[in-house]
Amino acid sequence: MYNLTDNYIKPLTMQAGGMSWALLRNPQGIPCDLFLTHSWREGALEFIDKVLASWPRGKSAAWCCVLAMPQNLSDYISRLIQVPRTSPFALALQNSTHMLAVPTRECSIYSRLWCGYEAYLATYYNKVVITARPSLEWLPSLAVGMAIWAVGAIAGFFWSTVGAESTASSTATFETWKSVTHALQVSYALGMQPPFAFEDAAAGCVVLVVLCGRSSHCVAFLNLLGALAVGFILGFWAKIFGALAQLPLRIIAGDPTGKFFLIPLFAVFVATSEMDRLRALQRKQEATLLELPQNARVQDAQCGKPEDTLTITNEIGDRWGHVEASVKVLLDSGMSTPALREVTQHGFSVRGLADVKFSRCWLGLAVWLFHFLLYGGSDAVLGVINGMVVGVTVVLWCNAERDDKAFLGSMSVKIVITVAVCTYAISYAFHLDHKLDEDKKARFVDFVLLGIAIVCLLCHLAGLKGFMRLPVARCLFGALRPRC
Repeated sequence: MYNLTDNYIKPLTMQAGGMSWALLRNPQGIPCDLFLTHSWREGALEFIDKVLASWPRGKSAAWCCVLAMPQNLSDYISRLIQVPRTSPFALALQNSTHMLAVPTRECSIYSRLWCGYEAYLATYYNKVVITARPSLEWLPSLAVGMAIWAVGAIAGFFWSTVGAESTASSTATFETWKSVTHALQVSYALGMQPPFAFEDAAAGCVVLVVLCGRSSHCVAFLNLLGALAVGFILGFWAKIFGALAQLPLRIIAGDPTGKFFLIPLFAVFVATSEMDRLRALQRKQEATLLELPQNARVQDAQCGKPEDTLTITNEIGDRWGHVEASVKVLLDSGMSTPALREVTQHGFSVRGLADVKFSRCWLGLAVWLFHFLLYGGSDAVLGVINGMVVGVTVVLWCNAERDDKAFLGSMSVKIVITVAVCTYAISYAFHLDHKLDEDKKARFVDFVLLGIAIVCLLCHLAGLKGFMRLPVARCLFGALRPRC
């Protein structure tokens, strides 16, 4: 950024009269709702890539000292920052809602005291601080995943050949879904009945990814195995239904197993799980760039001018502990928000707490929809209420801050899975499946799903900060939080 300033910004602004680059481009000025903190030692392309890739949704303009200060007027800048609390840095940060910390390979930005002071102001004014990250490199994973998926699809396609030929001439006899599945159960070596064994493999991958989510290598292997299984299932069914082109739609719609819903469930989960893994790795890599050398502290950083160092140190005084804690939150979770800082005050770790696991969120929503579409729908009014509650919850989740989105998504999927497992256990223990007729079972499912939806909605309305203020909720926090 030093080279960019000396060789581009200074000559350009000098020709225009010596004002800042921002004032040159926007003579009337524009309100800034995003503040950029950086070390000046990063490359210009590195800086631009990370800022654009991490730009918070809904923000219109950013304040950056390189562009906002008149770089040709060094004496004037010295007077502007003589009192840090009234400097342009402090005023711009005070009027912003978010601060973007831009790491660099060259050094930790917190080896520069001005960045430490900006971290202090962000904590003081309760701002949201986000670690800037580069664009996600997902193409290599996509290429490998598509190759594995194609291998599975080809294998499934050819594996179904015998079954398709044996059923091709008998489509007119299929009057129920049971007769279809019976015709498709073509036995091969070791007694396997594809694609049912591969459906079990895909489901197993989903369970293991949720349980082994902390190991990146393990998750990568499971994602590839899941892609292979999904490819095989799709290949197998494509061949079968190519031969069963005359199969009545009423038979497909009457599928009691939800097979046509499970296939996209598995496919979306595998794809989003790999994206979650890449984002978590990226967050950890950027955190290492923000870290100071061992035993170094933010308050040990220096300014270019000794008088600035003394002024900033005196202003922060004995509040350096709050600054160090805020930076620690940023390193552990990739962002520092009032809610996350409050979590640390209760003694909880925030490592990975702001990592949004889209695969888990999709799993929770899909499990809810699966039971609603297949086993619910006893009453139109109940169905509309269920749909409205879930719709509002999804809208709130989509518009939440990233830390809220990560925690509430993790909490919702655990609530859905826990209630589903408990309901199945109760139903099995008391033989409800045999005691209740179809209408009563559907009504029972609808009320259970409505209860889940209402609990999730209330949690989304409270948010992470409101949730942490409930003593009972704090006891459950360790079990409901996402894992890195």
